[in-house]
This record gives sequence, structure tokens and C-alpha cells, in this order.
Amino acid sequence: MKPSEISPLPHRRSNSQVQHRAALLRTPTALSLLVLWLLAAACGPGPAPAPSATPDTAPAPEPAAFDLRSNLAPESAVTASGSNPSNPPELAVDGAIGYVNSWVASGGDVQWIELTFGSLVTIERIELLVSQPRTAETVHQIWVGRAGREELLHEFRGQTSNHQILEFSPPEPWLEVQYLRIETHETPSLAAWQEIQVFGVPSQAPVESAGASHIFHNAQVLTMEAALPLAQAIAIQDDTILAVGDNAEVLALRGPDTLVVDLGGLALAPGFVDAHTHVLNDPESIGEDLNSVQDLALRHGVTTLANLYSPAGVVEALQAMERAGELRMRVSLYLPFNNGCGEHLEQDWYLQYPRQVDPDRRLHITGIKVFSDGGSCNAPAVSFEYPSGVGMGDLYYSQGEMDGIVAGIQAQGYQAAVHALGDRAVEQVLTALERAMGGQAATYRHRIEHNAVVRPDLYPRYSQVRPVAILFGAFPTCIHLGEPSRFRYALPESHRTLEWPWRELIEANPEVVFAWHGDTPVFEFNPIRNLFGFATRADIAADGSICEPPDWIAANAIPVETALRMMTINAAYALFRDNTIGSLRAGKQADLIVLSQNPLSMDPGSLLELEVLLTLFDGQTAYCAPGYEALCP
Repeated sequence: MKPSEISPLPHRRSNSQVQHRAALLRTPTALSLLVLWLLAAACGPGPAPAPSATPDTAPAPEPAAFDLRSNLAPESAVTASGSNPSNPPELAVDGAIGYVNSWVASGGDVQWIELTFGSLVTIERIELLVSQPRTAETVHQIWVGRAGREELLHEFRGQTSNHQILEFSPPEPWLEVQYLRIETHETPSLAAWQEIQVFGVPSQAPVESAGASHIFHNAQVLTMEAALPLAQAIAIQDDTILAVGDNAEVLALRGPDTLVVDLGGLALAPGFVDAHTHVLNDPESIGEDLNSVQDLALRHGVTTLANLYSPAGVVEALQAMERAGELRMRVSLYLPFNNGCGEHLEQDWYLQYPRQVDPDRRLHITGIKVFSDGGSCNAPAVSFEYPSGVGMGDLYYSQGEMDGIVAGIQAQGYQAAVHALGDRAVEQVLTALERAMGGQAATYRHRIEHNAVVRPDLYPRYSQVRPVAILFGAFPTCIHLGEPSRFRYALPESHRTLEWPWRELIEANPEVVFAWHGDTPVFEFNPIRNLFGFATRADIAADGSICEPPDWIAANAIPVETALRMMTINAAYALFRDNTIGSLRAGKQADLIVLSQNPLSMDPGSLLELEVLLTLFDGQTAYCAPGYEALCP
């Protein structure tokens, strides 16, 4: 599909339907006039407007019919995922054309710019003027917030060039839109727009007319959003975040029935997202049934999890829970291709459960789990000899076989999640993903699970391939200090620094998405302990004492802020849920937690003191710590 073609997508976050067509003024636009100027410039010398000419100074055949008031973008408040210092997001709506008048992002896997309108608006047409260094394949999505939900209005996918205009008009005008966000998922460089124009008319109703159902204020709000990392208050309307900001602007959304909660300086953050666990296919491993597993998760502040080995019985049990309204958290299921010993299951059995990632549903079927090496059974595949006499471990497939497996899963429409513990397996899976994705990493978001042993020469491959890399949190330091271990395959002393090299791996790949997984029941189901492990590399012994890490282990501790992102927005990205959860901004689902302290201001060594006091799921109290009932709506 050419990027300029119109192809609205059925991917929506609302059940609201357009009831009537708005009558809007249809006129020639400044960007269409710019095309005429570019064509004239290409045909030869002659008088032409300067590149910095603004839309209201560009010549028009019929000036009386050209109504700049219909462009809503210049009157909007603009934020972005990040900006080069000299190219702030406001330059994308200032009416001036050219590189010096472009918004340019500062990096990141998904780069975005968002326009928030002062009142609800009706949108008839959107035009985007491209700024990019060369012709290349790109993917841009247009999301709008309306009726308390985010909805994917359109996706541009295909080759784009500098100065190209991407234009889209919905089949019917979009009514009562609060904000518009343009996300860039594939680009040859940093995302950039010379100009954004949104044509339509303001609605009569102000955004805040409905009032919030409840407001939390006097808080330390950790948003996980680059544009506003720390705020004071959050307003919620039913199951959706209405606003995030300072106390005054959020309290202005209070209505006569709003419940207002003063948090007195407590921290508020997105709910934890565990991108890889097994508690739902083996709930008895922690002594629970499926319902009480949900209680345990919510008590720990986990509002979303992914079950990474979900055979048919688990799928059907969770589907029945969803139909009965018994699913009290978000669950993503990954269906097994083979088992931990490398034995194939019934061929393509999972095709009876098609991929389903509807944001209006709590249960998703997201991808296919593949074991590439041992660890669950047999030994992880490494590039050196184990001292225990098992050789170099067990790699289950040849490179050609793994290439075919990943390509087949991709062709069937699923995300691949490939278990790779040893460095030999990691290398093989990186190659298979690179060949399958063909440079479109953000489209497929294929995952490498564990990444437990990684050689330094493999670090650059992560930036080349751009997988989503899933990492353990709580490092088993006690084992390295001599505590008896159930893990049988210790690395030789000469290679011990290859194990869980998180800081080095993350710093070497700033644009790769790294996400957390608890991997219960392999490790304890406790995100606070994982946060402590990420930030300190210390461990808790069987007797409750702390095993302090030697220097070679401590060297790969990561900052608390990095770990929190891995445990929220990055893990949501791994599950294709980052547009609805994982961070706190208007339009997202109200999944959040109140913490006893702000982890960003704590000494990392004291993180185990952190407590979850309140868990909200879909805006409703899902867990309230005893003694803190006054905080819980």
C-alpha cells in the first residue's frame, strides 16, 4: 500500500460509533499549494516562494476560498516523545516549512508527537509533510483520543520521501476528538515532521465538561512518559485516565460527584507488567488456583501479565473466565511450538486460536513460544565447555531450521517469543529474527526470552536486529556465593561475567526495547524483589539475609528509573499493549498503583521496604492494603 492511500483500520479502543456526518468547509490546503511550488522548482528556474513561506503567505488561485481557521493544529498544545534541542515539537504546527522549522525527535523505538486540543474537535482531514534524509520504508500511525478511549484512526505504511505529503480523510468526520498522536514505528532516521495540519472545526462542549470520577493529588506521579516524567495529580473518568499534571490543573476537572483523594506525597505509578510468567498454566506451583493467582498478582501491583506456555486447556480456561467476567487483570497468552526439551507439539495446533490483541478485551492471544535451547530441560547452548561435563549444551535446531520456524510464525500472523538462555542460542535467534523481520522490527516485535548468557561481541547485533529483549530481574547472587542451587549448569569461572550483563547490554543498545520478566515459578512472584535485584544485584538468602554482590556482579546493576520502565511501559510494548497501559497519560486505561515511597528517591539498598498500598485496575480498587482504606476509592 502506498503511504498516501486511504485505508482506515478497524483497530479501536472504543465501542462508540459515529452517529452523524458533520458539515465542514472543504477548501484547498497550504500543503497542496506547497506541492505546486515543489513541482515548479523541479521544472526549472523562475520566481518561487522562499522555503520558509508560511501557509497564509503562499499564493492561492482562489484566496477567498482558503480558510486557515479550519487548521486546528496551531491552536493545540504539543508534546512529544523527545526533541532535539533546536527542534521542539511546536515547530511542527507553526505554519513554516523547511528543515529548520521541523520537529525532530531525540530517539527511541517508537517516536511520537501529540496535539491536545483546547476543546473537543471534529476532524475531517489530516496532512503530514515528511522530513527524512532519504526515501525508505516507513510506518506512521495516527491515534486519536475521544470518548475516553484511544483509537487507531489510520496507518501509513510504505515508501516515503522528503517533502512528501501524507494525507488522510476518514470516511466520516471524527467527532469529539480530544487529542491526536502520530507515532512513528519505522523510519530511516529520527522521526521528524516539517508540518502537521489537522482540518476540522471545534465542538461546543469543553473537554472537562463531564468531570472526573476520581482524582488523586498531592502525589509523586511517576508517569513513565518522556514528555512529563513526574507530575502531582491524576484524574480518572471511570476506567480511563482523563488527565495527568500539576495539582491545580487536575483539580480543575473536579465535578460535583468527583471523589478526591489526597495522597500526602505518596508515589503513584503504572501497574507492573510481567512480560513472561507461568503462573496461569501452573497455578498450583505457588499453591493457588487461577482466581487466587489474580489476587496474588494484584496484591503485588501486577495488573498485566503474559503466560508464556499456554496449551489448549489453559487458553480455554482463560477464555471461559473472560466470558464469565472473572478476569480481573490483563492477560496475554503465548502458545507453545515445542516443549522445553525441544520436542515438537502437534503441528500448527495453535492456528485454531488466532492472534487476538483487541484493546477492548482483557485476554489477548499474542504469540508463539519456541524453545531454542535447554535450560528448562537439558542444558543452555553456550560457546564453551561447561565444567560439569555436559559439553556446550543443547541447541535444538540448525540455523536453517530456526530461520524457517520464525518466518513461519511471522507469516501466520503471530509474534515469536523465542527462549534463548545460552550465547550460542542467542546468536542463532538474532540471526533468524533479522532474516525474518527484514528491518521491520517495530512491526513484528519478535522477542528473545531470557538472554541470560551474552558475549560482548553480540551486543551490537541487538541494535542491528532490534528484537524486544526480555530480562530477569532478581540476580541469584547467593548461588554465586556458595548457596546450594537447583540450577545445574554453572558457567566456568573464566566466563562468569557473561551472565546477565544487563548494564553493559542496555548501554550498548539505547534504541532497543528491554523488558522485565519474573518467570515464576522459576523465581519468586514479587516485582519489588525484582526491582531490588535490577538496581543492586543483591539477593535474598533462604534464611532471609542479604547476599551482597561482589564487584563483578554489582557492575551490571542498572538505575532504578531504567528498571521501572522495563517493568511498565517496556513490558507493555513487548505485549503490544503500550498504547493502552504501561504509562500514565490521558486516554490510557487507569491501571495504577500507590507505593509507600518514591523508588526514584530511595537508596537502592532499601527498595525491599517498598510496599504496594493500592492497586487500581480499570479505575477500580483491585487491592487495598490493610490500614490504608482511606486511599482506596
